[in-house]
Amino acid sequence: MSSFCWQVGRFGDALRFAEQACELNPLMPAARLQVAQMRTYVGDYEASVRMHQELLRRWPHNLAILMSLLNTASRLGFWQAYDQAIEGISKFQGWQGSDLHAAQTYAETLRSNDPAKRADRLRRYTALLEKTGTLPLNLVESLSSFGMAEEAMALAERASFAHMFDPDGPLPSAYFPGVILSRWSELNRSRRFMDLCDRLGLCAYWAESRCWPDCVEWDPYDFKGEALRRVSSSDHPA
Repeated sequence: MSSFCWQVGRFGDALRFAEQACELNPLMPAARLQVAQMRTYVGDYEASVRMHQELLRRWPHNLAILMSLLNTASRLGFWQAYDQAIEGISKFQGWQGSDLHAAQTYAETLRSNDPAKRADRLRRYTALLEKTGTLPLNLVESLSSFGMAEEAMALAERASFAHMFDPDGPLPSAYFPGVILSRWSELNRSRRFMDLCDRLGLCAYWAESRCWPDCVEWDPYDFKGEALRRVSSSDHPA
């Protein structure tokens, strides 16, 4: 339930469910990590980074914890915590090590503020879209974090997300919409963003459930009105 609420932008609810999971099983790393992550999404950045660090000290060989700490610390500018965490990458080999090095490359590109490196990321993501016809939402958000929100939205508009609605299709890993509904993302600040939400089925969910995402509180436009307008003008049931 916490993961579901995160995916649809209900971060406060996601945190509460994660805390309940920890009460049920305080020794479950995934539940503890979910609390740390959702603290980020509700805006409690320092507490989130501290909890990530505590979890990594307790479970130093847990890939998910280290990956989350690297991504969280770098995206939010906690570079001291990031620099301390990268020492743990050497503990992992194979595909796990490759994934961690990819996270490190993203972080270093973000920290360098090098236009050439950021342009290379745009070229790589564009090539991926042209090859596969789609693009993971975490990569769309990555481009936005590099200061290329307009380019990110342009790629997202070209991408197909039809496979997410195919019960027999591949699992939509890395497409979780929570990453683009966060308070630090520049993507959801524009009305243009609502077209992407409609294609992902989010507008229909919000309109039908009346369970609105937390970003209605900070986006600089009538988020609810834009979502309802798209539902009423589409084939979705009102």
